[in-house]
Order: sequence, then C-alpha cells, then structure tokens
Amino acid sequence: MNGTRYNFLLILFFLVAVLWLAQLFSIQVMDVYKLKRLRLQRNSPVKEFINPVRGSIYDRNDELLVTTEKFFQVDIDLNAIEKYLARNGDKRTIAEVKDKIANLCTNITGANYQTIKDKLNSPSPILFYSIDEMTKDELISSFKRNKINGYITEFIGYKRKYTAEDIAPRLIGGLKENREKISGTRINKSKYSIEGITGIEASYNDDLSGEFGWKEVIKDANGNNIPALGLQNQIVVDGYNLQLTIDSELQHQVEKILRDKVDEYDAEVGMCTVMDPKTGEIIVMAGISKEDKSLQAALLRSYGNLPVSYKFEPGSTFKPFTMLGAMDNSVYNPLDKIDCRAYYPNYTGQKKNKERKITDDHPVDYPLTGEEIIAFSSNVGIAKIAEKLGEEKFYQLLRKMGFGQTVSTKFYGLTKGQLSPISQWTQFSLHSISFGQEIGVTQLQLANAYSAIANGGELLNPIIVKKVFDNNGNIVHTSQKEVLRRIAKKSTVEDIKKYLEKVFDYGTGKNFQNEIIGLAGKTGTAEVKSSKTRGTDKWEYTATFAGYLPKDDPQYVIVVTFDKPARKYRFAATSALPTFKEVYEKILYSEKSNLNFNYTVRNSDMIEMPALEGLTIADAEKKIKALGVEYITNSEDPGAKVNQQYPAAGVIFKKDGNKVLFYSTLTHNNNEDVLPDFRKSPIRRAIDYCNKNNIKMSTKGQGLIYDQSIAPGTKLTENMELVIKCR
Repeated sequence: MNGTRYNFLLILFFLVAVLWLAQLFSIQVMDVYKLKRLRLQRNSPVKEFINPVRGSIYDRNDELLVTTEKFFQVDIDLNAIEKYLARNGDKRTIAEVKDKIANLCTNITGANYQTIKDKLNSPSPILFYSIDEMTKDELISSFKRNKINGYITEFIGYKRKYTAEDIAPRLIGGLKENREKISGTRINKSKYSIEGITGIEASYNDDLSGEFGWKEVIKDANGNNIPALGLQNQIVVDGYNLQLTIDSELQHQVEKILRDKVDEYDAEVGMCTVMDPKTGEIIVMAGISKEDKSLQAALLRSYGNLPVSYKFEPGSTFKPFTMLGAMDNSVYNPLDKIDCRAYYPNYTGQKKNKERKITDDHPVDYPLTGEEIIAFSSNVGIAKIAEKLGEEKFYQLLRKMGFGQTVSTKFYGLTKGQLSPISQWTQFSLHSISFGQEIGVTQLQLANAYSAIANGGELLNPIIVKKVFDNNGNIVHTSQKEVLRRIAKKSTVEDIKKYLEKVFDYGTGKNFQNEIIGLAGKTGTAEVKSSKTRGTDKWEYTATFAGYLPKDDPQYVIVVTFDKPARKYRFAATSALPTFKEVYEKILYSEKSNLNFNYTVRNSDMIEMPALEGLTIADAEKKIKALGVEYITNSEDPGAKVNQQYPAAGVIFKKDGNKVLFYSTLTHNNNEDVLPDFRKSPIRRAIDYCNKNNIKMSTKGQGLIYDQSIAPGTKLTENMELVIKCR
C-alpha cells in the first residue's frame, strides 16, 4: 500500500516538474508572453521633455511689464495618508489630519476653510486646480513640517503675469497654449508652451519662446527613476527677455487720456503715437476704440494694435509733404503768392454743372505765400502747388516718405495703408491727395514721416524693441538707429519746419502755443461720405494733429488721431490738438523727461533736479533745502548714501506744488561698502551691481526680486556668492 502511494507521488511530482519545465521553456525560450519586449521597453531610456520659461518684457526704464509663472495642481491621496499613519504608529486620526490640511491651506493661500474641508471629504480630493509655484512650494514645505504625506503636485502650465493689467494690452498682445504631441515617447507626451498670437508677443515669439530641453530616464514599476550610466540630455534654454522702447508710465497716462477723450468726443477710435525723431524709438503707441472701456484687458490683448493697423485719411497733415516736394524739386518758389479763393479745376470732359469746387475751411480774401498756405491750411493753395509738382514726382516723394509700404520692424498686424499707383489715379487724385484725402495711412507711417521732417530729412526705421537679453543679463541683440533714406535736401526740410512753427504763431494752432518750450505741427481734418447713411449728404470725419517739440531741437514727435468724432469735434483744433497739448504736458512734467533746461528755465517757477545719488542723506537734505523745495526722505540713518531719487537728475519740474523724494536702501556701516537691499527691484539692478563689484550671482525665477541669500547691509567680501530669487 505504501509502495503504491509512493509511486503515485513520484509520478505526480514528475508530471508537475515536466509541466513546470515546459512553462519555463515557453516563457524564457519561446517568450509566449512577450516579456522580452516589455523588459527591453522598461530598461530602455525614454525622453522626458523640459519646457522652457517664456521671457519677460520690460519698458525702456527697466520696469517689468510681463513675466511668466508656473502653475500647478495639488491633490491629496487620503489612502496614502492612512497607510502612513498606521505604518509609523502616528496617533492622529484622519479627521485630525484633514483639519490640519484645511488650516494650512487657508493660512497659506487664503482659501476658504470650509471649502477645503468639503474637498477633503470627497473620494479623490483636488485641493487646488491652479496655484503658482511659490505658493505651491510654501504649501508643500508646510505639509512636510507637519508630517503630512500623500500630496501630489502636477505641472499644469504657464501663465503670463502683468504688473499692470491695463497698460498697453493691444501693443503687448495675447497668447495661446500649445501642446505638441510627441510620438514614440511614454513620458511627457507633449511639449507644452505658450505662443504669441498678437502684438509684441507674436512679433517676437521666437525670441521669447526659448528652446525645449530633454533628458533620458529609466523608470521602475512604481514610476521612480532608476540610476543608469550613459543617459543623454539636452539643456533647456529659457526664452530671451525684451526691453521695449515704450515708457510704461507715459503709455498708461496717454491711454487714460484717450479713453476719456474717445468718450467725450464720441469717437469710434482714438490713437496717439510718440516717437523720438533722432533715433526712431517709439515711446508711446496707444490705440483705444469706443468699445474698449467695456472689455477686459485679457480680451484686448487679442485685438489689433491700432496705430500700425488702422487706416485713415490724414487730411491737412499731408499738406507739408506736398509743399516739401514742390520746393525740393524747385517747381515752386514759396515767396510767390497764390490766389486761394474758391477754385474750379478744369478737368477733361467735366460737365459745367458737375464742376468740382475746392474751398478752404479757413478762407482768406488775399493771395498767400507758401508759409501762409501751411499756417492757414489752404486746400486751394496746396492743390495749385500740387499741379506744379505733377503726379509722378508727387507719387515718388510719397513712396520715399514711406507711404503705401511697410517697414522692416516687427509689428504684428502692420499694414501698408493705401496709396494707389498712378495708373489708377483719377483726374481728382492729385488734388485730393495733396490735402490728405483719397489716401490711407497708419499713424505709425504719419509719425515716422513727421519724424523725418523733425530730424532734418532722415526717414528712420521705427524701433519698438530696444534690446534682447538673457536671464544672466547677456545682451543678444541691441537695436541701433537705422536711416532708410533721405526724403529731401536739408535746407528744404528746414524751411518746412519754419512753416510748421507758424501754425502755432498765427495759424490754426495759435490758441495752443507754448512760448516756453516751442511747438511745431499741423492740424488735419478729413471728411468722407458716411457709410451709415448711403445716398445722403451726411459726412464722417477724421481729426488728426501731427507735431513735435521743442521746435528748436525736436525730441518728441506726437501724432493724435480721432476717427469719426461727433460733428462739433470734427476739426482737429477742437479735438486732436487739445489732446496733443495734454500729452506733451505729461511729457514736459514727467520725472523722466529729458527736455533741455534751456527751454524751460525762462519760467521762474521751473527748477532743475540736482544729482543726489552718492551723497549722504544729510548732505542731500542741505542741497534740497537750499533750493527751497519740499522733500520726503528716510532720515533714520543720515550717514547712509542716497541711491534712489525722484525726479531723476536733470529733470525740469515746477517748484511750487511739487515734492522731491530721495532715500537710501543701503545700510550705513562706517562708510564701508555693503550689499544693497535688492528686494522689490528688477533683476537687472542686481546683475549690474554684482558685475560692477565682482560678486558671483545666480538667479532663480524671473521678474521682481523677493529674496536674496545674503542679508542687505552685509559687508562686501572677496569671493562673495549671491543667490537672487525672483517672481
């Protein structure tokens, strides 16, 4: 009996062994479960993509306008927390841990306590769908300090952060999220970025975007990285930063003026462009439509930049160009007087009862010289001068001045306006274009043309980006003045400049003269048949003023346009010119104004701000008191050296009713050099200081500085290494 049982067990064991061997053979040799492929796949490195951070945008004064923040989702795994408590003998209950989590979230993020508690009572709690990186790091650190595990953070994407939502939204432009699917990868299956779709964001997208990085990784079954040799990587390159030529403070002030004026004048559109005629730099580029006040800045960033895309008839602001062409081609002597009474041109085939009549809005009953034709804005006079110039020479001049074509500067939505070839001109065209009708221009074109007159005849390539630089302050590209061509002889241009001054001396702008600074420019009113009242005699108007200051040494060209204002504001002298006055006054009294003292010293109420930086607080106080100017300063440490002052040295301002500010962010330490307080400053300030003082510096993040590894006031030493944190 025992032998039979023994034999049975032996046979059974033998059969199991055979089956086991067969199974091993099928697995290891035949590979029926395809385990070899899975093993190779698991042990083969795959690429994990690293997304670059989009570059920041600054204004001409290094004021931060736009930066980029990372955003994350934060989840809680309650099962993981329960296992942790049991595994570590933690006596806390899950309810107590939930309460602690809710309190931490409320204290750090400001979230509602009960809302967090409600989320924690759901099956799969998501605490936050989108929080910034700094808040996320602070929250996770607090979880770790309180021994709370089970948190899960996931990168969601980037968001642009604006230091002021309503500054230049149309100019800066908008973005969209872009996720590019990558085939053949198992980790990070998409490249994530934000991409410019309008404005500066679109025009300079390649500079701002950066380059993706990647690294090869091998993961275990739990998703953890396995150390391995020979893994490759590509360093991520963050986007470059842009410094615009825009003065953000002045831009903001001008946009506010335009919003108010568009409302007051009931205009469809209001625009203002301010340029430096010596360099081509654009200091303000603002465009407001009637609907803008009811729209959020985020939506406006997806709209067009009006000064480069909106086409309008320039009206009489075009007359100086006609005069310039006639004088430069020696077909008209400006001392010759022209009869400027109502004019009936003799067009071929014109019927007597269909005669075209050219008249003036400001008629005079005596012949006018060239200077008077510009000052009084005579349509008749300029039409007769255009006849002397002729179509071909006039057309070539307009092309030379940039009309009917675009510039090479990157402007999203840039249009070339409308200047038909001569072959498409009618009998009316020469006369109409001579006083700014039957032609379409953009405000950028008009501002650039007036800049050419202001600077003596050089048409420049407009500049909107001053420089491109990386996060370490290394300059990638700097914009330089670029002369496209000369528009006319310098002597001719100087004569035209004198005529533009007469507009304020006794012409259409005489009520707006500023004898201290000196102004020059031209009013313009264009009229077209209303598209809303077809078949009637209703008209719509465009009011424009183009001018510059100071007249003796032009530093600012300002063009103001209102399209389709209410009828009583249709003349430039009642809308565009008063707005021009408000804009130049903002410039004149700005802290950053670089207008020469000689232009404003004639006014006894004006004073030039002295240089205070480098003086002690005590010495600076003595200097300001001697001038009799009110001031504000931090006098806790009178021996500390001034390193901030407003207005800047050399700025001209009114003595009465204004206060100056000077202070020190440095700690006085027996006159020894100490490290400044960089907090709340642009990163550029820290970079410049560290380079000057041979301090090794590294940065984390972008934007304004919020922390520094070495305390302010620390004495400078050799081999000092500073870590700056920004957000």
